[in-house]
Amino acid sequence: MWSCITLYNRPQVCFTPDLQPEWLLALICIFIGCICITTTVILLASSHFDRNVIPYARWVGFAASMY
Repeated sequence: MWSCITLYNRPQVCFTPDLQPEWLLALICIFIGCICITTTVILLASSHFDRNVIPYARWVGFAASMY
């Protein structure tokens, strides 16, 4: 993936972005949190039909709050 920048009629500068390990870890945690929240919402919606999934929805929601 390339990122290119052109400022005020200057020549275009292109580079490949490098993620620092801290930012990569933050990005991974955000993705995991989004997946956990989506799973929690789906489990809560399905708990309307089957009450046995409520504990799973609680634990996945708790995991989402950690991320």
